[in-house]
Amino acid sequence: MKRPRRIFQFWVFVLLVCCSCPPSALAQKNSNQILRKLDSAYYYPQRNGLTGLIATVVWEKGGFGGKNYEANPSVKFSWNSVSDSRTFKVTGQSLKVPDEEQNSLLHFFSNYKEVLLPQTLTEKFSRYSGKVSHGNFGTRINFEIDDFQDGVSRYSLFINDKQRNVSRMLIDRIEAPTKVTGVFKYIQKNEHWLVSESVARFNFSGQPHVEKTVYYYGQIENIWLVNRIVQTLSKEDKEISRFIFKVKDYLLNWSNN
Repeated sequence: MKRPRRIFQFWVFVLLVCCSCPPSALAQKNSNQILRKLDSAYYYPQRNGLTGLIATVVWEKGGFGGKNYEANPSVKFSWNSVSDSRTFKVTGQSLKVPDEEQNSLLHFFSNYKEVLLPQTLTEKFSRYSGKVSHGNFGTRINFEIDDFQDGVSRYSLFINDKQRNVSRMLIDRIEAPTKVTGVFKYIQKNEHWLVSESVARFNFSGQPHVEKTVYYYGQIENIWLVNRIVQTLSKEDKEISRFIFKVKDYLLNWSNN
């Protein structure tokens, strides 16, 4: 059975926290100004003196069509502030599998790189021109993607002015699923916000799908980092896959300032 490409989780991690600026301020700003204001309220570990990070990501459970894979493959994730690169490397027992399977494993985990160390909204969207509009829903920013990067033609961010957060996101795509709607729940850490749950809804092959992802965080050396991810995919209200990932063995590097 052909399954939908897991396109939503790659983008949800840019929306890790809430907006803290007042509604009147949002109404007077262009898209770049709004993004910078949003970023000032987001929880970014790299803005707390962190210059490098290494962690082990273990695939605890996953499968499709009722079949689970219990081999517990693992990869090493690394990031440094100089290159701002986020990379994965096969490690542990996963080194014993054929190269083709290792490459598939790395490709799969690449969808989750922004969970561990998110980019800012400004970094993610500054190359695109955003159009700001206002209505009963609050503030909306549409980003038209002329080069169709990752098959996307438009991102629409909806900012709930009263709640002061990004309440949902619409993704328009040039290939199936052509429309993805995501909504978010939040938790607060150090007076900033992190996404605790995301729910994406889309149609694939004419059938409704729901992808739900729950994020759990722990404090490592006074920095809040994700330590567990539970993700389910349902079709017509029936669960067809479940993935559980554990993030452990964090090693952090700090600036000398």
